[in-house]
Amino acid sequence: MSVPTVLPLLALLGLSVACGVEARARGASRGVLVIAVDALRADHVGALGYRRRTTPNLDALAAEGVVFEAAFAAAPIALPAHAGLVTGCEPYVAQRVFSEDLGAGRWSVPEAVPRLAVEFLAADYRTAAFFDDPEYGRRHGFERGFQKFVAASEDEVGTQAQVKRLVAWLRTVGDRPWFAYLHLADLERSWTEPAAVWERRFEPRAELDFVPPVANGSDTLFAVPSSHWRGDSRTLGEYEAAYDGHLHRLDLRLVELFQELRRLQSYDATTIAVVGTMGVQFGEAGLYLQSGLYSMADLRVPWILKPAKGALEGPAPPDRIDHVVSQIDVAPTLLALEGIAEPPGMHGVSQLEALTGSTSDPLRPYAFAACGLFSGCAVIGSTHMFEYVAPGRLASEGLRHSWFGSPRAEAGTEKVVRFYNWRREPFPPLRFTRAEGEAPLFHVYRQVAASWVENLHDARLILQHASFGEEALSDERVRELIELGFLSPEAEER
Repeated sequence: MSVPTVLPLLALLGLSVACGVEARARGASRGVLVIAVDALRADHVGALGYRRRTTPNLDALAAEGVVFEAAFAAAPIALPAHAGLVTGCEPYVAQRVFSEDLGAGRWSVPEAVPRLAVEFLAADYRTAAFFDDPEYGRRHGFERGFQKFVAASEDEVGTQAQVKRLVAWLRTVGDRPWFAYLHLADLERSWTEPAAVWERRFEPRAELDFVPPVANGSDTLFAVPSSHWRGDSRTLGEYEAAYDGHLHRLDLRLVELFQELRRLQSYDATTIAVVGTMGVQFGEAGLYLQSGLYSMADLRVPWILKPAKGALEGPAPPDRIDHVVSQIDVAPTLLALEGIAEPPGMHGVSQLEALTGSTSDPLRPYAFAACGLFSGCAVIGSTHMFEYVAPGRLASEGLRHSWFGSPRAEAGTEKVVRFYNWRREPFPPLRFTRAEGEAPLFHVYRQVAASWVENLHDARLILQHASFGEEALSDERVRELIELGFLSPEAEER
């Protein structure tokens, strides 16, 4: 789906029957596996051009499949980003209308929103989800469609534990097709869980040889959060090198999973999608060792897709796709690869036509992001990025204080708009607004952002059964949102 106008739904191509027959003949089950990794930046992955050898096994997986070189998170915070991945919808619809809770309780996927797992379950696939965080419980609405749903307890977190659970479940599947969602949060925890042997694997970059300040609290800008500080004087280069070391360790643990799939004779018959939920900043846009803003460091994530053998008919797919895609495109793309019809109301755009070479044109003109630390949004086009944030609406006193130099609420009428060529200069100065001569394009992006926000806002009211008197939506408006793809036709009956 695109905004303000919506691309037509793509025709879904069927899965090769020979693939399923071949898999069953050798005792293997056909599978679809999503591996969602928190705090995984695209520009720290070897297959996306990183100089350090952080991810040799992900790079090998990429060599077997397709790399989406311009993939973007739908939210710069993990929980709403997962909401987008499991639904194929913009995560803003899961942000509770009446909730004052700024934590995990703020997010709950409405019942009327499509779910990827529901579609696989309806197609007679076995389904399971393994979340590497105790906070990802049933109250978020993620569990719908999963026959097995496990959120790790505090003493059972980590990649190895989640892989062990997944493999144990796979041994119970038999010859039925399956879908699994595997969440990994090792990188997000790396700041509080030392691993010296890994953190010293790479030499710090000389250009990052300065010690960033440390904040008194966790909600802060322009300083390392106190929750991420270990009491030493680390340079920014040392922090980055430590992150890369933890990423390399995670990469080695992933290969253990791939080896298990081979032992189960399921690797070739399994479509594997590795996607970052959000990135992490090293000061590029005002944050250190965390994410939550709308910069390239927060939003640009890897998406590596290895289709199952025989899943794509015709010529081999391209090695790389450089068109802008969103992480909410993962869900409709996986359904299309399996020959399952995309449900109405799913906002993502299937990338199957790009995978089959049916088109060389972008299948969506823009990717969108919202649900960050600041009120606002981002619009990412083929070359440019529009960022809009409202720091004055920050609920966190610590964030307000670090932005304005004062925690006073009245300090916050400021709005910040940035517009730049993200391919040419991914990290412009914080005070940058827009380049000379780009006013016409800027106004196009601003209008696209305004239309997208308005449509999502109204769709959320319907999906959450909320209305505000004069804001109650007319039947005509509901029908318009259905035509635009923000709601399924069933919304007209509510």
